[in-house]
Amino acid sequence: MPSISKIRFTNVVYEGGAKRYNDDIFLFDSHNGAILLENGGGKTVFIQTAIQAILPNVELAERKMKDTLSLESSSAHIAIEWIINERPRRYGLTAVTLYMAKEGVKSYRYTYEYEEGDKHRIEELPFIRTSIGGKVRPASRDEMNEYYMTMKSSHPLKANTFDTVKSYHQYLEERFKIIASEWKKITVINSSEGGVESFFDGCKTTSQLVDQLLIPTVEEAIAGKGSVDFVQTFEKQREHFKAHKRLRRVIEENKQVEKQIEGYVSCFKQLDQVEKQLEEQKVKAKALYHHTKQEEEEIKTALTNIQASLEDWQSEKDEWERKEKSYEISLLEQKKAEAYEKYKLEKDEFDKIVQDQKEKNNRIAKLRVARVNEEIKKNEELQTHFLEQLSLLEKDEEIIDLEEQFADNTAFLKGYFVGEEEKIQGNIKQIEFQKDRKREEIEQEKKVYDSIVEELNKRLLKETELDTKKTHLENDMAEIAKAILSHPLKERVEDEFPKWESDFQRYEQEILDFNKQLKGLEKSKHELKEAIPNVQSEYEKLQEEARTLKHQIKAIEDQQNEILTELVVRIPQWQHYYSIYEKEETIIGQLEEKVEKLSREREELLFKERQATRIADDYENNISFTADPKLELWKNRWRNQFAYLELGTDFVQQAARSLEGSVEEYHTIYPYWAITFIVTETEVSKLHDKLLSVEMEMSHPVYICTEEEARMLIREQGKLNDQQVFPRIWKENLSIEKFNNWKIEVQKLAIQSKEKRTNKELELQSWRTVLAKVHEFVRNSPFNQYTYLTERFKLASEDEAKQKRVLHELTMQIETKDKEMEVYNNRLAEANNLYNGLMSRLDHGRKYFSKKRECKLCKQELIKVREEINEGKRKQEKSKRLLNNANEIFEELDGQLRLAKDPLYKLRGDSYYKEVAAEEPKYSFKSLELLVNERKSLRSKLENKQQGRGILEEKLAAVKSKLNDLTNERKLLQEQYGNVEALEFPAYGYEEISQLNKTIRNLDGKIASLRPTVDRLWGQWTKASNEFDLRKGDFYEVYQELVNFNVPLKEVKDQLDIEQKI
Repeated sequence: MPSISKIRFTNVVYEGGAKRYNDDIFLFDSHNGAILLENGGGKTVFIQTAIQAILPNVELAERKMKDTLSLESSSAHIAIEWIINERPRRYGLTAVTLYMAKEGVKSYRYTYEYEEGDKHRIEELPFIRTSIGGKVRPASRDEMNEYYMTMKSSHPLKANTFDTVKSYHQYLEERFKIIASEWKKITVINSSEGGVESFFDGCKTTSQLVDQLLIPTVEEAIAGKGSVDFVQTFEKQREHFKAHKRLRRVIEENKQVEKQIEGYVSCFKQLDQVEKQLEEQKVKAKALYHHTKQEEEEIKTALTNIQASLEDWQSEKDEWERKEKSYEISLLEQKKAEAYEKYKLEKDEFDKIVQDQKEKNNRIAKLRVARVNEEIKKNEELQTHFLEQLSLLEKDEEIIDLEEQFADNTAFLKGYFVGEEEKIQGNIKQIEFQKDRKREEIEQEKKVYDSIVEELNKRLLKETELDTKKTHLENDMAEIAKAILSHPLKERVEDEFPKWESDFQRYEQEILDFNKQLKGLEKSKHELKEAIPNVQSEYEKLQEEARTLKHQIKAIEDQQNEILTELVVRIPQWQHYYSIYEKEETIIGQLEEKVEKLSREREELLFKERQATRIADDYENNISFTADPKLELWKNRWRNQFAYLELGTDFVQQAARSLEGSVEEYHTIYPYWAITFIVTETEVSKLHDKLLSVEMEMSHPVYICTEEEARMLIREQGKLNDQQVFPRIWKENLSIEKFNNWKIEVQKLAIQSKEKRTNKELELQSWRTVLAKVHEFVRNSPFNQYTYLTERFKLASEDEAKQKRVLHELTMQIETKDKEMEVYNNRLAEANNLYNGLMSRLDHGRKYFSKKRECKLCKQELIKVREEINEGKRKQEKSKRLLNNANEIFEELDGQLRLAKDPLYKLRGDSYYKEVAAEEPKYSFKSLELLVNERKSLRSKLENKQQGRGILEEKLAAVKSKLNDLTNERKLLQEQYGNVEALEFPAYGYEEISQLNKTIRNLDGKIASLRPTVDRLWGQWTKASNEFDLRKGDFYEVYQELVNFNVPLKEVKDQLDIEQKI
């Protein structure tokens, strides 16, 4: 018998709903377990409930399940998980859903087999569902039946349902080894409180246990028809027992013979074994001899081949080393060339800056000498002028001569200004011409630079594309090699490809042979497959029908749930109602009672409203009090609470009819019949108390009369009693003040009565709406229709499952055919796998070689492009420097142009320039200062203001001193610069000297910063040259000739690496 792993109880309600298991799982895991329950906590209920999973609806301790559990409003679900195999762990599930039907307790039975972690294990059984409002509720029996049927159709090999308990027990015994009769003994042992202990107290010996437990079990087995079977079986076995005795004697005799034979056999067996061992040793020795001779020949051949291979390898190794050395020398030569190129680029820049500095220094020397020469010339002219002035002091010239001299001076000044202006304009035009040429040069160089950059960008883009392409190709080659090589780190595609081609041809022939043998089996399999579409079509048709019915049922259940939700909101006690059909009469009855009750309450409230309104209206203008009866209402309200309660009016009318008397006659005898209650003598005080409870409603006194007293009054034998109750208001309303207060209260009561009546009408209307919904639901979706749909759905689901099983059987037959073909298919699959693998490898190998060729071309092109890029970068750098230098010269010329224009502005702003602007020019070699002094002197003479000799002598002395200083300065400049080219000092000479000083300082800084770089690059080039010469000399000491490579060195390196690996 399997052991219990888990037990699950869901919605197990007992003791009238006071106790329950909502959804609990008890874990045992095949171990003994103890469950602690309080005294009276339901131990018998627990055992009886658990046994339901094996013995549905079994009694325990003479208690039926319908008495043990509360199943009227909902279903109970019990499941047990059994361990039917330990390694590997396999489980069996038995589940039972109990529900109450008209015939009594019924059940749905379900089993399921699964492994560890199955998604349909005991914890995942949908015993619990989520309701519309999000609350958790137990599943209904229809929901669980639908789940069981769905599982059976979707997992026909593992899930089962059972129409009868007998088939359920048979399946448990065959599949799970759970014997129903053995579990029935548990019900016997637990049949009373403390039954276990008392039962085994009576089974202290083995014979007692057999008598009380085993023998009754056997008796049960042979009860009824079983006794007949037992007799027949015994008779059959009787002959077997006789034959068995004869057989025993023959066996004993044969055993003696067998012993003797075994002795002979043993001897001959040992002899045979020794002879076989001898033959085996001979065969082994002969085979070993031949193997040794063959191995010796193979080793000799291998040694010869190895020696030849070693010599070839040494020759190839020497050649490879020569190539490697040549490659290294080529690298050094390339390194030397690159170092020289870098050095030459920086050296040219450095030499250009040095030359520019030299030119600037030469220019500033010329300007300084020209400035000194010009100053000397000016001072010499002044000296001559002052000497002439001194010589003329003794002369008294005529005014006319002075005027002519003044006019000549004016013309000479005009000529000086015109000449200076032409010189300045000439300088300006020269600088502008240089500037225009430099601008053209810059534009041309800019075009060259832009062209270089554009070409370089194209090369860079192409480099990126080629590099990306190369990377992709290398990655593809690596992926292909990784995919098709068994050991990518040890093997190469180039070595394995020829082997694959040979194996491919061999497997191709094997596949043709296997396919020929499989055609016959494939034909029969095809015939089975042709039958599947019809079955599949029928299955899909039934599946669609089941789906349609399911949707119709769901629509009804959704509407039902909506109504139930509204009902639960109104009547919380109905929260356990999950179906309107199950409680249709109860629900409609209670709703109708509720509506009827609300109608009565509404009528009563309406009456009270009318009464209160009437009293308020009647007494609104009254000063004194009057009364009104209402005994009929009280009689109807209390009649069910009394054994006998009758109004006097009704009693008199009955008496008049039965005694053939008259009502007037009886009224004369007793005039209070209309305000009298008649009850039994024992209930007089009870009626009196009732009347006291409504004394505030009384408007007349009420008399109480027993039934006997009433009969005596009819017979004129009785007398009036004192059992009467007078309204309190009769007494209280005698006071005017209290009467007025009473009228106010009556008015309030009328308003309250109206409000109560209105609220009650609204409540009545809402309940009538709910009742109408229920009636409409029952009318539109009657239980017969719902049952019809569910039955059709059940039948459709069963037919669907049957068709699915047929489909499954066809599939199984195909699988059987597949298994028959498996022997051939395995070999064919193996050959196909190897064939396809080889085909794939060959295809990938061809792709590999194609990509390898493409990658090789890509690398060659990439090396070429990178060389072009490096050359382009050098050109770019060179062009950039030329462009920067040209821009600097252009800016320098722009500065010179500004300096050249300044003297023109100063010249035109001179006061003498404006004074002589209208005169015709005459030209002389006199300086401006001399002409200005002559003009001043002539103007003074014309104004009779000759200068004094002393002043002239002082000026003359100053000019001589200045000439002496300038002569010394010119000597110093000649000593500093030597003989320089004669140059006329320009008008903007001073500004140009200042600008040249700044430029020379900037050039000094550039030279200082570039000199270390030039020295460093020269050192690198010298070092590379020395290393190249040294290594080249070493090479020629070993080898005669360098290897000339016609491909880029990067490709040479890759080829050398490949050759080294080979």
